[in-house]
Amino acid sequence: EYRQLARHCPDADPLKLAAVDVALESLVGLQPLKDYCRAARRDCLARAALGDPPLVRNVLISGNLGTGKKLAADLLSRLLRALGVAKGMSPTTTTLEQMALDVRRDMSCVIIDGLDKIESARHRVDAILNNFPNHCFIFVGPTDKVEALHGGVPHFRKVDPAWLQLPNYSSSELAAIASAKMSARGYSLAAGLGTRDVQSALSATWARDVLAMRNAHLSGELVERAMSARNRRLPMASLLAQPPTLHASDLGLASEGLDSLLAERACVDREIGALVGMGSLKAALAELRAKVEFVG
Repeated sequence: EYRQLARHCPDADPLKLAAVDVALESLVGLQPLKDYCRAARRDCLARAALGDPPLVRNVLISGNLGTGKKLAADLLSRLLRALGVAKGMSPTTTTLEQMALDVRRDMSCVIIDGLDKIESARHRVDAILNNFPNHCFIFVGPTDKVEALHGGVPHFRKVDPAWLQLPNYSSSELAAIASAKMSARGYSLAAGLGTRDVQSALSATWARDVLAMRNAHLSGELVERAMSARNRRLPMASLLAQPPTLHASDLGLASEGLDSLLAERACVDREIGALVGMGSLKAALAELRAKVEFVG
């Protein structure tokens, strides 16, 4: 397939394209990015094979903290360069305020990772987009900022940008990200532990709304906490002698973590159940518990 690309699409770089394909395949989550890259890849290569000029579309990437916005922008820019659509060895990364200074004609892929002061910058941004129609501008930011940019820049009403709205990671995806980070740091889980235990550790450490607010940042935080817990657990002489293995206690799942919390909860449930009467109290506690479980 890649040899055929080299014949029909002389501007494409098969080796770089293969590397991007591998990186996209290995990603956890980020389905909107994968879908868009698949469609853009097919369209660009088909246009090149038919002798048509490429369609350069600006891209908006929005989402909560830790949903992979910067990673998505980087992979998308790598794909465009591998396809020969974007020129330059690396993308230009700038902010709304610095766009006029940083945009260059020989670097046709520009990542804007800083969407402050949209109201004062929108006319300047509109002029830049009009003056560089063959550039690909990738705007990265929180959903509210991207929405304000999309509504405030007239160019986007003339030429629709692609909009990748990245969802929050699920708990299983966060666990997979944390496991990958552990492996990348050279650590492994002790025998009997797996990704489901990492998922339990995440849920036991942070409430559901906090996980949704910070996403993959908490996967990295869990790994750092587990490494620190291992360093505290082992004597200095054993740290280097033993393989870098993380135990349940390092993840916060040992006696001082999830097990003890579950045992304490069962004890409280038995105590409440043994109460004589006090129906209103029991109902209030049941309602409180339902609210906590819904939030957590």
